[in-house]
Amino acid sequence: WITLVDIYNKVNYSKITKSGEITDENFLNSVFESKNIYGDVIEMYKKYGHKEDGTPKITIGFAPSIKVAKIVTEALNSTLGTNFKVITSYNSLKERNEMIKQLETKEISGLICSDLLAIGFNCKEVEYAFSLKHVKSKAYYMQIVGRVIRACEGKTEGIFVDHGDSISNFISE
Repeated sequence: WITLVDIYNKVNYSKITKSGEITDENFLNSVFESKNIYGDVIEMYKKYGHKEDGTPKITIGFAPSIKVAKIVTEALNSTLGTNFKVITSYNSLKERNEMIKQLETKEISGLICSDLLAIGFNCKEVEYAFSLKHVKSKAYYMQIVGRVIRACEGKTEGIFVDHGDSISNFISE
């Protein structure tokens, strides 16, 4: 029912916090430039982000920083003509609630955040999620994956793409 797609390995993640935050901007840029992750996000969304009839799935994405969330949002929107939005704690509560409503009613393609939607966010209809974060905390990782595995009427699958290779931290457990 849920598909975990892990596409990266063999990256030195020593400068990444347990929740997947990257605080060193130079390291952040080198990881994303060397791995061509933006292109992979686009290709994976093209492959998994739509239902069989071609309609877009309700999507959320997790980025290691607000800066990366903005870059990925722009890449998706400009390349695919989608309408993703970045949601952060800097948005007012009213703005955040409006964006979540737009997600639920499919007025937008999806929401991309750093941490905001990881815990306490409840949109059972999310069918596709991706993470660019390399999360070292199993509990936090399960919170992120949990955004897509909730059952609801009419939902037939949930796909989670792990661009940050977090799953490699937990395979031996």
